[in-house]
Amino acid sequence: MNSLLDQHPEITGVITWSGKAAWGAVQAVQARGLDVPGDIAFACFRDPALDGLMPIGTGMIDIRPEELAARA
Repeated sequence: MNSLLDQHPEITGVITWSGKAAWGAVQAVQARGLDVPGDIAFACFRDPALDGLMPIGTGMIDIRPEELAARA
């Protein structure tokens, strides 16, 4: 995230594949004094282990992997 911000300070949104990656990226953004979601918005797949830790306004996509696996 730090490299991305260094190379592209104009970004206003990030999509990550996992909640854990989003959590690390959010921490890097906040360490720079930027606001989530005010300055940079995030969208990621929901990780129940991170419920309550991600800033309000973070887009969390719940694909319900257990349900998908049961149906498969």
